[in-house]
Amino acid sequence: MLHDPTTAVDAVTESRIAAGIREVRAGRTTIVVTTSPALLAATDRVAVLDGGTVTASGRHADLVAADAAYRAAVLR
Repeated sequence: MLHDPTTAVDAVTESRIAAGIREVRAGRTTIVVTTSPALLAATDRVAVLDGGTVTASGRHADLVAADAAYRAAVLR
């Protein structure tokens, strides 16, 4: 489980971390708590939580296109 692993890094480092996570998690379940678009785009599935309840789930790109609240949270 990773909690906002890229909050204190620049965009280049964030992209490198996202690529590393993608490589290391191959064949494994990995839970990442983040609002980072780079990390979210690297996932297979995103679960959106609001008050402890899953309000949406799917691929990052699909959620950005279809869910205004999700889009606002991650594309600030």
